[in-house]
Amino acid sequence: MFHRMVCTLMVILTSCSTASRRQPAPLWYQQPPKHTAQYLYFIGDSTNQPDESTAREFAIQKALSALSQYCGAVIQTHFQSAESERNGKYNQMVSLTVDIAGEELTIREALVEQAMVRRGLNEDFDGFAMIRWPQQQYRAVLRRQQARARRGLEVYLQAQSHLAAHRLPEAKAKLDEAATLISSLRTEIALSHKKITHTGLLNDALNSLETRIIAIEGARQGVVAVGLACTEKRSSVLCPRHRIGHVREQVVSQGLEVTPTPVTPLLVQKLTKTSSSSVRPTLRDARYLLAVTYNSELAGEEDGFVFARCSARAALFDTDKGHIVDTAQVRPQKGGHIHFAGASAKGCDEAETNLTDWMRQVLSNLNPTNRATTTLP
Repeated sequence: MFHRMVCTLMVILTSCSTASRRQPAPLWYQQPPKHTAQYLYFIGDSTNQPDESTAREFAIQKALSALSQYCGAVIQTHFQSAESERNGKYNQMVSLTVDIAGEELTIREALVEQAMVRRGLNEDFDGFAMIRWPQQQYRAVLRRQQARARRGLEVYLQAQSHLAAHRLPEAKAKLDEAATLISSLRTEIALSHKKITHTGLLNDALNSLETRIIAIEGARQGVVAVGLACTEKRSSVLCPRHRIGHVREQVVSQGLEVTPTPVTPLLVQKLTKTSSSSVRPTLRDARYLLAVTYNSELAGEEDGFVFARCSARAALFDTDKGHIVDTAQVRPQKGGHIHFAGASAKGCDEAETNLTDWMRQVLSNLNPTNRATTTLP
């Protein structure tokens, strides 16, 4: 979801020396220079090393680690070294691969200004090192971190907007993205926002938003919105109340809750069509939407009787995952009556009966108490 980049610290060693047994730590280590407008200073040490070279390199590593932590970097690889001599002067080039806020950046001009090795008390060696690094290089790192922090704030505000619009999956995705952006920052970054003035507050806001989303998810589990659509002779009509009541009864009978949130017949028809995969309804207080359509057509007339055929389609939609869990289709059921309305009612009663078993099964799978032994189709 995001890119992990690295930077390489190139450092030049200008001086080193080996001191006698029990020699005190150098003064520049005991009282390191303070940061100036031009340079930053970092020290490191090592103790009880088997030889001078190891003691010196480990001390440099520790100084580099202090530099990395200061600029919010995470060390990714081991210390590497290449020795050379130029114009009679001994140099040691060292490199350290790090990750700074997940972005690519090469830190240059880091100089090992001082290095010293002394004998320890048990025929071992202690090392000391000091690195000088230009402030302008640190400011380049800080600019990258600031850009990442601003992006994290932007994505957080998008997550808030999605949640306000009841688009829970989108809100969760943006929350995860913002958290990833902020989690890689090791220092507190100032932000230009009325309330969220720095990344510490942004992290608090992300935690609060996560808590809200978890609470909403918990409240919506086992809650089903019900929507019906009815047509007669290819024209939309108002569904009889008892049909809506029957569907609600099936929901309640499986230990689930029915939300009063209205569902439009147009949305129901879209969900129950074979091309409904592109439909993405959002509901504030229901995790699932159960949509049912009844379609009645005139089947003919004979000896004063009118015959009708009623078919039914149903779909259970998961609003969090954005897809249909299961569908059902009942073939046209024939009914006869002296009036079309009566014939239609008889045919739809039969279709409703045939649909009931499917509703009970698929709704039973939604009950959290049943999920230990039952999975959704």
